[in-house]
Order: sequence, then C-alpha cells, then structure tokens
Amino acid sequence: MRLVRLDTAEALRPLVNTTAAFKLAFSEAGRRYYGAVFAETLKDRSFAVTDDNGPLLVWECDEANGVLQRFGNPVEPWWRPGLDHKTRREAARMLLGALDSLGPLTLKVRTSPATDPDGLLASLLQGRGASCAIQLRTIMDLTQSEEALEAGLRSSIRRHVRWGRTNLTLEFVDVANPNEELFHAYRELHRVVAGRVTRPLDSWLESFEAIKQGEGDLVLCRQDGELAGGVLIADAGDTAFYATGVFERDRFEKPIGHWPQFAAALRAKARGRAVYDVGEVFLPEHEISEKERQIGYFKSGFSSTLMPSLIWTSTPNTGAEK
Repeated sequence: MRLVRLDTAEALRPLVNTTAAFKLAFSEAGRRYYGAVFAETLKDRSFAVTDDNGPLLVWECDEANGVLQRFGNPVEPWWRPGLDHKTRREAARMLLGALDSLGPLTLKVRTSPATDPDGLLASLLQGRGASCAIQLRTIMDLTQSEEALEAGLRSSIRRHVRWGRTNLTLEFVDVANPNEELFHAYRELHRVVAGRVTRPLDSWLESFEAIKQGEGDLVLCRQDGELAGGVLIADAGDTAFYATGVFERDRFEKPIGHWPQFAAALRAKARGRAVYDVGEVFLPEHEISEKERQIGYFKSGFSSTLMPSLIWTSTPNTGAEK
C-alpha cells in the first residue's frame, strides 16, 4: 500500500465522479468550470492510496484560506469496491496522515452510504473531534414516468407548472441548438438581476462549452415575447444539476420559475439522466436569510425525495484519532 499525489496520476480522478453525491465538483466539466471560477487561487492537495492492483482510495481536494475542500464543496472519497474493513481503515489512516502533514488546516468531508458504507470514515472523523451537520438535497428520480414526476410536485407547484405551460414560451440552448446569442442574453440577464457580475467570463464560457458537448442545458422562458428568465443545467455522470436560475424581478407576481424548472428536469430525463438534483434544502436550525429560506422551499416542492448526507468539519487540534 502506498500513497501517491494525484497530480502525478490524473487517470485516477474520474473514479470519484462515480460515487460522489455532488458529482459536479468531480466531473470533467466541473473541473473546467470551477477551475475558471477560482482561477489560480486553489492549491491541489489530492492524494490516492494504491496497491499493485490499482487505487484503493482516491481523495480529491484543494486548499484555499486554510481549508481543504473540493472547489468549495466537501471532499467525497472514492473507494475500490469490495474492500474489507481492515484495508479501508489502513488506507484511510494513511490518507488522513498525509493531509495532517500539510499543516494546521480545516478539513471538510461529506459521508454518505456510497462513500462510507460501513461508517469507517465517519468514525475516524468523529475520533478526530470533527463536528457534523446534516445536509438535505431535493432529488427527482428521473427513472419515473413524466406523469409520476408531475404527481410528485407540491400541489401549488403543479398549478404553477400548468400556468407556465399556457402562458410562457420556452427556448433552449443545447447540443442541437448551441445558440451563443441566447446564452449570452441569459448571462446578461443574470448580471442585471444580480446587480453585478458574480463570476468570471471564462466560467460562463466553460458552461457554454459543456452545453455544446451535450453535458448541460439552458432553458429560457419568454412572457409576452420578452425574455423573463431561465435555468442553467450542468450534467455530471447520471445526474443533472440545477446550476443557476434567474428571473425578472418585476415579473415575480407570476409563477414564472416553475415551468422552466420542471421542463429542465423532463429534458434531463430525455438526455438519459437518472437524477435531477434541484439543490440543498436548509434545515430550520440553519442560520439563513429569508431569501435562502424561500429558495429552499421552492426547491423542496419539486420532489417528495430528500437525499441526506453528513458534512464533517475537522479543525486543527480538535481531538485525537480513535
């Protein structure tokens, strides 16, 4: 068993995308997008533990402002399937020791049944004194029929979707119609509604490139012939992620966001995706703004399924490992 730096073993990186709950940060398109967002501000701190048969444990992370994460998201490790508990423990101890050698850094990790099936990693993190919080994400199971997906909507959202079908006109930027003018009209609307430029142009161009390669979608809506908003979708593995959504504020008296969102999910299903990730829903104990609360309520109405995972935060010198 040996430790290697992932910058010398790039072929190992795609493995993580197969098990991560938030696959976007570990996909090729995600690496390009987040790389453009963060530019040169991140230091790669990725490692893998391998043996003669290949990787046992792959751990992609980067360092920024004293925190080890993956593009601002918790680290999600990949394990070789079928490993026994003893081997997993030895590999995890070796990996965590390598991270400790980097200095007094905070570590953020997500554990889920896919990435920590026997609770080993959770136990090691708890033994290091890490704190833990639950994260819930709204998930639409796209293997269901369109009728079943619509039945799973909150009743008010079903009404809003029906209103949108009647009153909104949809346009699409996708692999079949890579319309750059429409894409940049959405980017400009995002700037106007946000009141500022929120991320670099290069990151937008990476999103457009992903769409051209069939790894995403842009669903725009018009009301009375005028652009009213849209949702940008990013694909990673079997999952389509609701990346951004923006709508004209002076049209908020109408439910203009619901039909484009549901249409995006149906289009992801047609692209062969199995899951539509609408995003995080905050628990009541979270300290969030009223806007975040409303966004969470909006997202949660698109499915009766919430996917839980545990987010661990290990700070320097919080405790000794078990």
